[in-house]
Amino acid sequence: MKYIITVFLAFGFLYPSMSQDSITEIRYLTISNWSKKMNSLDYLSKQQKEKMAYTSGNKREYKSYCTLFFDNDQSKFIESEEKAEVSDYNYSWKRESYEINRNFKDGLSKMLLNFLGKNYTINDSLKCQAWKISNDLKEVAGYLCMNATWRDTVFSKTVEVWFALDLPMSSGPEFFCGLPGMILELDMNNGAQTYTADRVSKIPRGSHFEPLKKVKSKVINGAEYNKLVEDYIKAKRMEEEPYFWGIRY
Repeated sequence: MKYIITVFLAFGFLYPSMSQDSITEIRYLTISNWSKKMNSLDYLSKQQKEKMAYTSGNKREYKSYCTLFFDNDQSKFIESEEKAEVSDYNYSWKRESYEINRNFKDGLSKMLLNFLGKNYTINDSLKCQAWKISNDLKEVAGYLCMNATWRDTVFSKTVEVWFALDLPMSSGPEFFCGLPGMILELDMNNGAQTYTADRVSKIPRGSHFEPLKKVKSKVINGAEYNKLVEDYIKAKRMEEEPYFWGIRY
């Protein structure tokens, strides 16, 4: 995708030896805050934001789980079927086809996602963000993590992450990668949407890295998907409507 601008170079020699019979599983608690998402939109007036916040109801935060599997050469990020909170509502959008597979050995990425009601398989070379790393430290899920930030100019988002050097795989939740350690915490626009690892464990290899789900989808490359995203966000700006009502934040 165009807005992911730095090609990742796989530093295979940094990766620790991992048993062929096991992989690592990370569970992330995802929290979406609709009020903060709305407030982050620079093309809506204060009055528009207040009106939309009022009509969206009393609930402001939604919780769910995502899972990332990885070994020495690859990672796979998916939404979990495990529920993070009890709800009387059935949010079918949380169960849409969604997978991100990264092969660091071959430098390739394959994604399956739903864009405006249509499934797409996106095949491309592996690309990551150009991070700015700081010396700040904190603990996440029992791992000492370093801080890094990046500015997404397409979505107008400030992204802050915490990554663990003790997990030297250059991956993370969603489209984010390219650091010398696994991203264990991610924050978009100061709490509008967060991903926090709450469990890191070894599990049997099983079939976790099997090919993407067999669903009907249109196959495109990263540049083509990026064009779809940019055109959609441009249209939402002109219509003065939140873009995240139709695509992932």
